[in-house]
Parts: sequence; C-alpha cells; structure tokens
Amino acid sequence: MFLAFCDLLRQLGKYGALAIASQNMDEVYRSVMTAADYLSILNDSAQIGTYKELLSNLGKLSHEVRAHKCVLQTLAQSYQPSLEDTDFTTLLDQGLHDRLQQQPYNPRNDERFREFMGVVAAAGGCAGEPDGVRQDEGGDELDDDEDFREADNGRTWVNDKCPLSMKEVLDLERPMKDPLNYVYEYTYIMAYLQPHPTGFKHPCAGVRQELRVSDLKPATDVIRAKRRQRLMQALNPTGPSGSNNADGRETAEDVIVV
Repeated sequence: MFLAFCDLLRQLGKYGALAIASQNMDEVYRSVMTAADYLSILNDSAQIGTYKELLSNLGKLSHEVRAHKCVLQTLAQSYQPSLEDTDFTTLLDQGLHDRLQQQPYNPRNDERFREFMGVVAAAGGCAGEPDGVRQDEGGDELDDDEDFREADNGRTWVNDKCPLSMKEVLDLERPMKDPLNYVYEYTYIMAYLQPHPTGFKHPCAGVRQELRVSDLKPATDVIRAKRRQRLMQALNPTGPSGSNNADGRETAEDVIVV
C-alpha cells in the first residue's frame, strides 16, 4: 500500500511539472507571435515552418497536460482503496493513452495555432509542415492551409472609432472587444457599464443587444495590428537603424519589449 502511494505521488509530481511547463508557455507564445508579426511584414516564409512546428509541439504538450489532468480526476473519482498494491503508473499511462487516442491533438481546434496561421498567412506560410499539422480529424490533408487563411486577413473589428472616446481604434491605449466585435477604450467602456452590472444598452446606435462587463475581452487582434503597425514603422528602410532615432521614432527592438 505504501509503495502504491509513493507511486501515485510520483505521478502527481509528473503532472505538476507538466502544469508548470504549460504555464511558462504563455511567455514562449508571446515571443512566437512577435516572430509571426516580423514574418508577415518581411514576407519571410522560409522561417515559418520552424515556428509552426514549435507552436504545434507546444500545443501538443498543452493538450497532454489537460488530458493528464482529466485522467487524474477520473481516477480520483473512481478508485476504490484495497489491501492489494495498485500500479498507479500503469493505470495513469493507460488512461492517458486511451484519452489521447480518443481525443488527439488537432491544430484546427487550437486557438493559438490558428491565430499564428492567421498572422503569417500574408507571408504565404505553407513551408515546413510539422508532423500532424497536415491532417484533419478525419485524416484528410489540409489544402495549403486554406482553412487557416480564412480566419486571417485584415481587421475583425467593425468600428473605426471607439463610440465613447471617439478615438481611432488603432490609437486606443487598452482596446476591449465585445461579442459583436465592437472595440472600445477600456476606461470609457468600464465607466459606461460598471453602474449597470446586469447589462445596459449597447453604446453603438442601432444595436439592440445589451452589453455587460463580463462580455468584454482584450482586443488581441487590435493589439497585434498596433504592434505590426509600429514594427513596420520601425523597420522602415528609409530611416536609420540601430538605436532610437534622433526624432524619437522606435526601433524594432523597442516594439518587441512592449
């Protein structure tokens, strides 16, 4: 019984290590998306395959962490203690294997992978397909990433200006988006909605759907568009390179660390 308990602790430690690795992926993901911005601006398709493979591997690891957690939860609910030793390693490994067989990682369903493909589609990012990326759930090949390209290109927000601050969307300090893809300045939309926790009329004329604070989320596509805009300005070959320009313009390095 004691040996079985120690075995279970080892498995829990393995899951804990995977969970920590998964949490650290956020920083890696942000770096990958910065690289995606560079690739889309420079039309450098040669490096796209490498980043696609990296992001695919990160997605698979995250998927495995979630599967491992589900298997542990299932075992905790179904396990019946007994006087006989229990081989938790075998139980967990078999459970993980079965779950991954039933629900394999699919990049089509990976929001981060789709976001990356949307950004680099403008650079013709079809090179260097990693294993498992070219297959859909039925085993059919993806046709030159067309499914991913559909999610790309261009703006997904519907308004040119925040209806409350009247600032251009790409000039907003902290853009927030609602379910209808309207974008607002954070401070203005919060001041508008917070006195009405159960919902309030939509700030855009003609929209009947009420809006709540809980409906809002960061407008990541606007944030990314702003960063690409700044990168394009920083990478402008007509300006001097290296450190900040004398006229105050940013360099690419300045944009990356923001």
